[in-house]
Order: sequence, then structure tokens, then C-alpha cells
Amino acid sequence: AVGEQEALRYLKKIRFGFLERNISFDEGEIDLLFSKKNKLIVVEVKSLTHATWDLATHIDQKKIETLKILKRRIVK
Repeated sequence: AVGEQEALRYLKKIRFGFLERNISFDEGEIDLLFSKKNKLIVVEVKSLTHATWDLATHIDQKKIETLKILKRRIVK
């Protein structure tokens, strides 16, 4: 989607190493995967149509835990 493309372009611009996009597992999906300074970076993209937003209302603790599980699956 547009938000993912914008995030991809920006993170490449600031020299994050792009690895993969839309990685699907039974438990969920990783939108973007990057590396930087020997670290694996999972990116969850949320595109909003209004200027104000609160992270907690769009990415809850369950989503954060799911992303951690998915990251561990990649690292194995």
C-alpha cells in the first residue's frame, strides 16, 4: 500500500538495509523487514488519513507480542 511504500522509501533513504516486504506466517504478517548495525528491525506500517493519532489506539499489546513472535521465527 501507499504507506508501506513511503516507509520503505524513507527507511532506505536513512540507510536502513531493506530485507523483505509482507512476510506472512500463520500468526500474522511483518510489513517491512530491515537491518541496521547488525540488528533486525521489524516495521509495522499504519497509514492514517488524519494528522493526529495515538500509537496505542492503532498498535495494541497483542500486535506487539505477535510481531515479537514473528521476529523470533525469522531469527531461528
